Amino acid sequence: MNDSLEPLVNDAGCDWLVMAAHPDDAELGMGGSMLKAAAQGLRVVVVDWTRGELGTRGSAELRMREAAMAAKKIGLFDRAQLDLGTGILKKIGSCFID
Repeated sequence: MNDSLEPLVNDAGCDWLVMAAHPDDAELGMGGSMLKAAAQGLRVVVVDWTRGELGTRGSAELRMREAAMAAKKIGLFDRAQLDLGTGILKKIGSCFID
């Protein structure tokens, strides 16, 4: 077993691409792994699909500020916000549609 987080093939703009529904989901789900990967020099990028507008713990603006702070602490290479709008995606089978 390879204990290194080094990717097997790297011809993209980042080493790790983490997709998350809302800001803070990536950190809650795999924050430690992202921290370890970034510490090893890997380029970790997070893409948040929504701003978490319908969340019950704080506003979307607060979540965005917290996501920016977390990105700095973890050492993310980049973070993108798709702003697709919370609650507008419907699951049909294994595909998401607007």
